Amino acid sequence: MLRSKQSKRTEVTADKVIAELAAIAFADRTELAKVDKNGSVKFTPTDSLPDDVKKIISGIKEGKFGTEVSSYDKVKALELLGKHLGLWEKAASESNAASEVPTLYKALEADDE
Repeated sequence: MLRSKQSKRTEVTADKVIAELAAIAFADRTELAKVDKNGSVKFTPTDSLPDDVKKIISGIKEGKFGTEVSSYDKVKALELLGKHLGLWEKAASESNAASEVPTLYKALEADDE
């Protein structure tokens, strides 16, 4: 009940959280910059980036060797989405089932004797 009220008040919903994780997980990071024919990196101006690509940017700063753009962790976003969808539980249970096959096979052989 408390979470429901808080969700309404802040307008933060499970769907919004999942959508943000999906944006981080599936955005095309190559849209952030291009390498020209001379091998120079040319960043795409942020106002030209699609909204889903803007969501992956965790920071922009002038570094020692020029502009640095960092993005949120794609693998972590995929992990969180997979966990939410129960993908890892299925993989673990399938792995457990596969590891039980030799034991079952031996038991069946013993029954045949």
